Amino acid sequence: MGLFDIARPVVFWLDDLITFLPPLLRLALWAAAAAFVGMAVYRLASPQEKLKKLKIEVRENRRAMMEFDGEADEMRPVLAASLGSSLKHLGLTFGGALLAGLPVLLLISPVAQRYGYDLPIAGSLVGFEIVDAEPGLWAWNGEGKSQSVDAAAGMGQISW
Repeated sequence: MGLFDIARPVVFWLDDLITFLPPLLRLALWAAAAAFVGMAVYRLASPQEKLKKLKIEVRENRRAMMEFDGEADEMRPVLAASLGSSLKHLGLTFGGALLAGLPVLLLISPVAQRYGYDLPIAGSLVGFEIVDAEPGLWAWNGEGKSQSVDAAAGMGQISW
C-alpha cells in the first residue's frame, strides 16, 4: 500500500454505500467531493485576510497603471509596484494551492482501482459474442489462436 492509497479503504467503503447509482454518476460525485474538499483545504491553508488586503493593493496598482499618463521611464516604479504585489499574491496562494490538490491525489488510486479497466493477461482466453450479425456475413478465418469458435451461434473464445 503506497502513500496515496491511504484513502482507499474509506473511499471503497463509501463507494459501496452508493452502488445503487450508475458508475458515471458515482464518478461525478467523487469529482465534486474532491473539488469541495480541495476548496475547503485551500480556504483553510491560505491566509485569506492577507489576500483580501493584497487584492485591494493589486487593484490600486492596476488602476495606477491604467491611468498613468507620462513617459515610459516614469512608469518604472508603477510597474515595479504592480509586479511586486502580483508576486506577493502568487506567493501567498502557492502553498494553499498545492495542499488543495491533495484530495484529488488521494482519490486517483482508489478511483482507478474501482473504475479502471485491466486488459486480459497475455495468452488468456477471452470470450466474444457476435450480436445482430446476418447469417453468412461473418466467418472465422482461422487466424489467431482460437480455442473454440461457433460461427453459427456467433460465440467463441480466442487467446489474447
